Amino acid sequence: MIAMRHVLAAAIDAPDTPARELSPLVRRLQELSEDIEKLEVRQFEDLKEKERTSSEDTPWELMDI
Repeated sequence: MIAMRHVLAAAIDAPDTPARELSPLVRRLQELSEDIEKLEVRQFEDLKEKERTSSEDTPWELMDI
């Protein structure tokens, strides 16, 4: 997805890109950026949840040693 974002950005910046193509490219770039952001937030929340659940104190028993 990140590579697609770079390709779209390059196409938008290219001087030979027709003007009629700019609007759909920009729209797609915005959608893709939003999707990437949502995935990053989800990944961050999953990591925080994993840290929270793994760092809780759990009772231990002598047999664990």
